[in-house]
Amino acid sequence: MATREALRQMVNTLPDSELDAAQEALQRLFERHEDQTRQEYKQELIRSGLLISTPPPPTDETIRRFRGRKRITVKGKPLSDRIVEERR
Repeated sequence: MATREALRQMVNTLPDSELDAAQEALQRLFERHEDQTRQEYKQELIRSGLLISTPPPPTDETIRRFRGRKRITVKGKPLSDRIVEERR
């Protein structure tokens, strides 16, 4: 059985196409459990070891601050490209 750290390392090395495939697989798992409440599903993921905990739902204040944020412009390469290069 893989440790969480080993799984994190594997995820960090996946190309975007494989990350998309993993996300789709998790979405299918989620859809299989549509009859469960969201809370029951989260608890099942915690019991299975896929999650350690789940964050509380956002407050109205958090949502308001998020919607009111301003974008910044960064010169040069996209940040995602820089991160990929640094990880190599």
